Amino acid sequence: MAVLDLERNGKLLSGSNASSSFESITEETSLLSSEGKAVSPPYQSTEATEDDGSDVDKSENEKKMGKSVLGILSLLMLGVFVSSADSTLVLATTDTIASEFNALGLGSWLSTAYLLSMCAFQPLTGKLSDIYGRRIVLIAGYTLFAIGSILCGVGQTLPVVILGRVVQGLGASSMTLIVSLVITDLVPLLKVAFWRSYMNVVMTIGRAVGGPIGGLLADSIGWRWSFAGQAPLLVVAIIIVYFFLPNTKNKSSPTSSSFSPGNQDRWSRLRRIDFIGSILLAAAIVLLLGALSLAGQSLPPLHPIILGSVGGSLMLGGGFVVWELKFAHEPVFPPGLLVQRDIITPYGIVALLLGAQYAIIFFIPLYFRISLNESVALAGTRMFPAVLGNTLGGLFGGIVIARTGYYKTLTIVGAALCVICYAVLIGRWTGNTSWGETMEILPGGFGLGICLSSTFIALTSSLDKAKLSTEGGNTKRGQSKDMASATSGFFVMIPLGLILGIAIASSVQVGMVRTLLSDALRGFEGAEAIFEAVSTDVGRIYQLDEPLRGIVIDCYVQSFRWGYGVSLVAATVATILSVFIREYPLRK
Repeated sequence: MAVLDLERNGKLLSGSNASSSFESITEETSLLSSEGKAVSPPYQSTEATEDDGSDVDKSENEKKMGKSVLGILSLLMLGVFVSSADSTLVLATTDTIASEFNALGLGSWLSTAYLLSMCAFQPLTGKLSDIYGRRIVLIAGYTLFAIGSILCGVGQTLPVVILGRVVQGLGASSMTLIVSLVITDLVPLLKVAFWRSYMNVVMTIGRAVGGPIGGLLADSIGWRWSFAGQAPLLVVAIIIVYFFLPNTKNKSSPTSSSFSPGNQDRWSRLRRIDFIGSILLAAAIVLLLGALSLAGQSLPPLHPIILGSVGGSLMLGGGFVVWELKFAHEPVFPPGLLVQRDIITPYGIVALLLGAQYAIIFFIPLYFRISLNESVALAGTRMFPAVLGNTLGGLFGGIVIARTGYYKTLTIVGAALCVICYAVLIGRWTGNTSWGETMEILPGGFGLGICLSSTFIALTSSLDKAKLSTEGGNTKRGQSKDMASATSGFFVMIPLGLILGIAIASSVQVGMVRTLLSDALRGFEGAEAIFEAVSTDVGRIYQLDEPLRGIVIDCYVQSFRWGYGVSLVAATVATILSVFIREYPLRK
């Protein structure tokens, strides 16, 4: 059986024929043939057209396209699953890994380093997929992720493990971005949220099992296997994508006459890559996020290293803007996008809500290990309601958008649910939290899932509205030349939000627990040694005798509530921003 069927001009292409057909139409292909006839893309227009045939034919075509998209997406789900499982796997084992190296205070860098490298590389990933095609870039991402996983598994020092996480982040920059680009390549805009909701299901399953699997492996054969075991799965994913995924590109990507179809050798493609812009942007991101991660935890906020990093980031960012506006032939990320309300509003909402949610998820295993002395595996399962809510919210949002064509009200409701959830946690998670109370994080995940679907549609619809064309009396939409860049920017907001959320909330929590412990332990013999012991390894808390144990646990629980407060503020700002979304009807 053919793995996929793609509709083109009323006929079906299967297997390798489909792949070659996709590759024959690239971003350099002229939209008009030499005879002046329009070249049809190998996928449907990104908007349903007006009536141009019988309802029966339309229904049959939609069913065929649905099967084609489902076949293609099913090929990509293994990579999506692995990258999603890895995110919660690390969160569940962070304190175990850091405690083994006697560096609990540096544990957050296992997540921060990964997200930072992914954030820095994502803009270039989107542009590379326009130049070389989605398939090639995705395979490169899988390869880097596998190498990073092995490096984490064999690392004998924490810096080596963190380096492995950096390499994993480079690979992960393409693993969900490319899937979303493939969806926007192939389906009508009205259905994008619907199809992305299926991807969210796989992501949620990965996040749901990642924590328990990571904790189980850490408690049994060791945390190293939770990383090394990912490499064989990535090898399988590489084989599947190489043989079966069409190498689609955005044919609306800007080109010059020097880059004609007959001149697409290796050198001409390399010339199209904005290396200088990519380096400037990546360096600016790394310096800024590195400074934010260090401030308040490892270094004082006004430390010369922090101030120098922020200043360097601003200078590099300014240089990036000048280069992109004045010199870049094909900007890796057009700066003009960041002054458009329709772009910056979805960016801000998704960054704030993801930062808020993942700050909570970061605290959950630590909270239950400290307050209830749970194992790493059991504490990891406490994250499940949040990721379950995320997938249910994504499905709900996708279905509602597909049926109604509206998304603004959904975004407001989803963000408001997050606000309510985090306010409840501050008031009720005060120690001895039951499984029933653990379900109180589900509404926050549900609201985030809704907003991830709705904000992506808000972004793509604002880009899509400018690409109207008329063909045979029917109104159609093409893809904006900035679709890959804007989409990669959207995915940059994900690690950016995660880094900021985890770094800021963790800094607040660590600062508060130090203050609370310093006050509570004053007068106890060996108070300084006790403070250092429980700050580097939470397992030592239950080696203390009462009343010291109870005092330390209470200080930690109170400090977590301050961390939840950071999430509450971020979600509140996101709710306000959602009111300013401009809604473009998806139905004609």
